[in-house]
Amino acid sequence: MTISLPTESSVALISAIRAFIDDTDSHRRQPLKRWQRLIGWINWGLNVQPLLRPALQSCYAKISGKTHPHAGVSLNRDVRRDLEWIASIFQRHTGVHVLRSRIWHATEADLTIFCDASLSGMGFWSPQMNSGFCCDCPAIPEDVPAGCIFWYEALTVLAALEWAATLQPPPRRLAIFSDNMNTVQIFDSLRATTGYNKVLLSACDILISSDIDLRVWHIPGTTNTIADALSRGLLSVAHQYAPTLQIFTFIPPRCTLGASPS
Repeated sequence: MTISLPTESSVALISAIRAFIDDTDSHRRQPLKRWQRLIGWINWGLNVQPLLRPALQSCYAKISGKTHPHAGVSLNRDVRRDLEWIASIFQRHTGVHVLRSRIWHATEADLTIFCDASLSGMGFWSPQMNSGFCCDCPAIPEDVPAGCIFWYEALTVLAALEWAATLQPPPRRLAIFSDNMNTVQIFDSLRATTGYNKVLLSACDILISSDIDLRVWHIPGTTNTIADALSRGLLSVAHQYAPTLQIFTFIPPRCTLGASPS
């Protein structure tokens, strides 16, 4: 079964988004009622592009607590970038969404990846591919609390997804395991605060382009031994658990989509 958005409706939505961005007053503001109208229109479009949901987070944050319909609300860089991304997705991709079963078990995945992060490094590995990857942690963004392991855990999941999307053919169903419950929750709900929303936006862009069906599950830290060893640079320990594992280094994702400090 499919849900479709007529071409003319998609074109109208794209035009409305770009007019909203460009047709502001001298202070780059739009009245609250126009914000609400556009957000409602985009929510309707989510029926065919549900993975765009995280890109509305910056809009909701801007109008939170505001009630006067004619009050001007400014567009910051977060909002403009996220809305441009939404428009570009509707422009580049067909307005047809294929309904798939949201319920499938990890054993039904085409590819399984285990992820972990420490405050010094990130690591993930795939049993089917007999491949492991590790790298040092990059600098943490300004809008994320310093020394926050949660951001590195989420970034590792994004790195694993990036790698999976490069495989030929890419997996139709991808199961990723993380021992960080916060990471599992943001990928399950597609909701996160500003700093982490960048990771979600980058992940959703990959999922839309690759047509991968991703599920992120929790795994107890005590059983996530190989990914833990890779994240700490303990390659000999990883080989104790998987003697033939091929280990490579990788470059952390840059999270170029989504919000930026304003």
